[in-house]
This record gives sequence, C-alpha cells and structure tokens, in this order.
Amino acid sequence: MISSRDRHWREHPENRGAGGSSRVPGLMDVLREEFAVPVEEMYPFRKIVINPARHNEDQIRELAPRLAIAVGLALRSFDEQ
Repeated sequence: MISSRDRHWREHPENRGAGGSSRVPGLMDVLREEFAVPVEEMYPFRKIVINPARHNEDQIRELAPRLAIAVGLALRSFDEQ
C-alpha cells in the first residue's frame, strides 16, 4: 500500500501509471485525488517514431502502458558496466 506520507510521492510530482492496471477505469483519477499529485498514464513511445503504415496508432496507445518495461529493456544498452 502506498501512503500519502510516502516520500517518493512528494518528491516526484510527475507520476506515471504503467502496466495493465493503469487501464482500470478511474484509477488515475483516484490516485490524483488521494495523493494530490499529478498522475498520468505512461506512454513509452513518446520519443519513438512509429510507422503508421505498419502499426495502428490506436492499438499502440491501447497497449502502451503494458509495454513500458519491454520498451525500456529494448532501449537499454547491454554494454554498460
């Protein structure tokens, strides 16, 4: 359980919901109200160019929160020490 006293929520005003649960109707609104901080659904493709001829934009937006970890891992450099 995340408490409104949790330091992370106060120090990081830009909170993003990710994963399938971020699609639960009304969840983002409840989090905004409960913790009095901005909360938005994560869109990991913000800086990635997507070819509209190959991918349906609506489908990408629907799947985006569930793909956040996969996109992060795909962009990660495995050469880092």
